[in-house]
Amino acid sequence: MKSLYLIRHAKSSWSDPTLQDYDRPLNERGKRDTKSMGNRLLKKSIQPDLIIASSAKRTRQTAKRITKVIGYDSSSIITKKKLYHCSVIDMLDVTNKIEDKYQHVFILGHNYTISEYCDYLSGVAHPFPTCTIACITFDVDSWKEVSGGTGTLNWIDFPKNTNTIL
Repeated sequence: MKSLYLIRHAKSSWSDPTLQDYDRPLNERGKRDTKSMGNRLLKKSIQPDLIIASSAKRTRQTAKRITKVIGYDSSSIITKKKLYHCSVIDMLDVTNKIEDKYQHVFILGHNYTISEYCDYLSGVAHPFPTCTIACITFDVDSWKEVSGGTGTLNWIDFPKNTNTIL
């Protein structure tokens, strides 16, 4: 059994119009939301074996801030430029290349791809506000077996949610 946690980056800042999209940092709300969502993961005793994040600044910051709360070594986060402005097929390629020794994996990315990827894997379409986390499980032994419709969406949560959905 494999567990994949799809995480959309937290709210980013638009205060500096000279920054390229790739370089935008988190805003104050985004920083608060990462702590809140990290605490929700901590309460559920969720600890990843591997974290892969888009290399965009706001996504790296989201990953580092969540890992600080859950006690994961942020220096172990793998960043991939491929996850910035990517397609569902690109995300699947990243997933299929995960080593099978990892059971619980976080992938942090951007909308609309991350929500479309959740739908592709689980068959369940759901809005993905910033800092949303979706937990999808797969009854497989290898990440290479993950493909469209092979996952089960166990739950989805986001900062303004008062109850975990599903």
